[in-house]
Amino acid sequence: MIIVSIRDITLRQAFKLFNCSNEELNIYLNKYAYANDMTGISKTFICLSDDKKNIIGYYTLCASSVMNADLPENMKNKLPKYPCPCATIARLAVDIKYQKQQYGKALLKDALKRILLVSQSIGIHMIKVDTKPEAKSFYLHYGFVEAKKDSLLLLLPIDTVFEAINHKK
Repeated sequence: MIIVSIRDITLRQAFKLFNCSNEELNIYLNKYAYANDMTGISKTFICLSDDKKNIIGYYTLCASSVMNADLPENMKNKLPKYPCPCATIARLAVDIKYQKQQYGKALLKDALKRILLVSQSIGIHMIKVDTKPEAKSFYLHYGFVEAKKDSLLLLLPIDTVFEAINHKK
């Protein structure tokens, strides 16, 4: 398994073979991910099989913010009333042939490491995911918590990621 930028992929036909069982995520990879990456709207990273012929999964990151009013009470401490800077995991998907094999976990871990690295240079207070109902338990399992007003908006403080990664070294 190797994770690379979408810009490094030359086998564009492999995108058409990707099927995570969610048509919206399949279409995004096929039609929009590369263009969004090139324009800087978002950055997509592709997990390839060892032979580099199959797409195992992908995730997309972008910058955003979360309103103070959306934060759970325990996350509001010492934060200003204006929107809080965050990184968003905009999409994360694993092809159905590779699901239930820990690839989702590997993709999430890679995404969190990239976000942590960027947070050393720009302000990122937390990570957010606007999840689908069927994926919510996946993120909750890794420490994300529900936003105050939207149970599908999940949040994870960057300090939590920093502590988790530093304790595993």
